[in-house]
Amino acid sequence: MNIKILSRTKAVKLSYTDFEKDKVIISIKDPWAEKAQFNGGNGSIKEILYLSFYDISEETQDVFGGYNSMSPDDARKIAHFVNKWKDKVDIIWVHCEVGVSRSAGIAMAIMEYLNMDLTPIFENPTYCPNMLCYELTQQTLTDLQQAGNDV
Repeated sequence: MNIKILSRTKAVKLSYTDFEKDKVIISIKDPWAEKAQFNGGNGSIKEILYLSFYDISEETQDVFGGYNSMSPDDARKIAHFVNKWKDKVDIIWVHCEVGVSRSAGIAMAIMEYLNMDLTPIFENPTYCPNMLCYELTQQTLTDLQQAGNDV
């Protein structure tokens, strides 16, 4: 299993050229942005999980009670998605708008959950993991694992 952290632009471009290994995508966008448009003809992309929240490192809600930041529900969706695909694909792409913070935080939690080496994140000065994304995802994956609820 490999986890790839990407910007939105890089993920979309790769969807038109990378047909090698089976993959799934966790696609994170800002709430105002359009969904990323991946190559629908790329048979190596097995499923895409679309999420929408701002790069905020503390839980925040708007005046209507919806989350501006990553929510516990977003973390549950990621946890179930990872458990569904972890033994079925070669790569999980995690992308956000820039590929620095939200995607790095979520990727770090997934890598920890899958007992992968976190050095590539810690040693790469490009990444600045969003700790709310990391903590929510990591805790939800741990809770799911402890409950034995693989999807």
